[in-house]
Amino acid sequence: MLHGVQRAAHPLGSIDFNKLIPTPQELAIEHSDRTAAGLRLYRAFMKESADLMKAALFAGKDERSARDAEFRAKWGDVEQQDQEIWVLGEQAHKNIMKYDCPTWYEWRNLNWGTASNATEFADLDEGGDTMAFTTGGTAVPKLVQAMSARFPEQEITYIWADGDTRQHLGRMVFKDGAAIEVDIPQEPGALAQAMSAGVWRLQAAAEQDLRKARTPQKKASHRRQGR
Repeated sequence: MLHGVQRAAHPLGSIDFNKLIPTPQELAIEHSDRTAAGLRLYRAFMKESADLMKAALFAGKDERSARDAEFRAKWGDVEQQDQEIWVLGEQAHKNIMKYDCPTWYEWRNLNWGTASNATEFADLDEGGDTMAFTTGGTAVPKLVQAMSARFPEQEITYIWADGDTRQHLGRMVFKDGAAIEVDIPQEPGALAQAMSAGVWRLQAAAEQDLRKARTPQKKASHRRQGR
């Protein structure tokens, strides 16, 4: 299982969310104001095109030809003014039609529960059984469920916590792609404190491994450097 989810150029114990729920390639366009502007522009083009087709049903041949020529000239000029914006908008529109999301950002939040891939991994020996990683500010039970479905013979316990020991804590156990145990404390207490402390001990170990990996070697000794 560890090798099946290992992130390229990262140690054993790392995890690549794209190996669990892959991001479609078509969504790999920038999440930006440029894309949003292009999408608005392309939607205006599509609406005017639809309106033109409706009007053509009741127009004579000459009127249809005149309106069509006017439409093509107008939107041809618009496309030429900023082709990059136009291409972004067109692709974002296609993505919405196919994936209900314009870019990777919205799609990942919807399907992963977070927009960013995992980071800050702890090194894990071949026989190890505990992975530690950081996510972009939220838990990712959808991804762990996908991991469980991919490795149905494994029972996977997922525990998460953020920097606040009073909230955003949880524990879920998955087997064969289904959650068989769910424990999400609603109030602070001993269990919540213990869960959070355990997660952050693992995270501290991951950060220590990162510092070691980034430390330049000098002869037989080395110096630890902070990030």
